[in-house]
Amino acid sequence: VERNQAWLPRLSGMLDDSNDEVLNEEIRFKREAVIRNLLSEDMLGLNGIRTLSSDSVRYSPDRYHNGTSWPWVSYVIAEEGLRRYGYDAEADEVENRVMIACEETGLLGEYFSGSNDPNHRLVDQRVVVENPTLTTDPIYPVSQPAQEVQAWTTAAVLAIKRRRGKRTYS
Repeated sequence: VERNQAWLPRLSGMLDDSNDEVLNEEIRFKREAVIRNLLSEDMLGLNGIRTLSSDSVRYSPDRYHNGTSWPWVSYVIAEEGLRRYGYDAEADEVENRVMIACEETGLLGEYFSGSNDPNHRLVDQRVVVENPTLTTDPIYPVSQPAQEVQAWTTAAVLAIKRRRGKRTYS
């Protein structure tokens, strides 16, 4: 896949590279709806784009894919989605949220809380389940704090800094 043919918009049917004007109009309409949704207050949290709307009944800001914010996902959406279609200011805002989360915590975390509380950026809960039917340790975690350093978050932060022209990576 060439750099200018990003996989994310192509897989979601958001590219308007067809010669069919009716199809292109429908794709543009759907793309705009997705963008509005991602940038809405319930999806765009303090630390980036949430994995689940804060309006959802399953939303829990600290539960893995139920409302947390993953820096690398926010970066890909910003860079390959928003920026690609001319939403540069919005892409900058999403990337700023990722950078601030990393800077304020001092971590390049796997994910951050979906909370909008600036004093609660990190996921610190641990949920443990006891299952006596297991032949190994009957107590095991089903939810845990995010890893403090993740390669994909590191790559996203470096890419943001590089695009912004900051060649030092401190």
